[in-house]
Amino acid sequence: MLFLIFVYLVLIIFSVIIIDKGSDWATDSLAHVAKKLKTTYVAVGLILVSIMVSLPEIIIAVYTTLMGHETIAMGIIVGSVICNIGLMTGISAMIKPLKVSRSLILRDGIAAAAMAMLVLIRSADWKISRA
Repeated sequence: MLFLIFVYLVLIIFSVIIIDKGSDWATDSLAHVAKKLKTTYVAVGLILVSIMVSLPEIIIAVYTTLMGHETIAMGIIVGSVICNIGLMTGISAMIKPLKVSRSLILRDGIAAAAMAMLVLIRSADWKISRA
């Protein structure tokens, strides 16, 4: 039992070191990518970070779909979108109150509600097709 705990701790420490080195490599390569694309570091950084954050969810959703568990994949996708939007908006609002116009809230709120209803209607029979 003690040996197993030791192995887990070593694996966790090794994983943190690998993640640290990987993030160093990713951020160091941003400068070269931004220069080649003739854009800012912030734009490339945002794209890279969004891909790195979403990649595990995408992999799990594809894997569960291939294993025949489409409902789990749909839950991952919808939950991820809700969590990402909620966390980003909530954390930003906690740091500094957000000033948003009423028309923007109505426009985006109606669009988000319409998309949620579309997903609900399309998946009412628990089958989601390419349409």
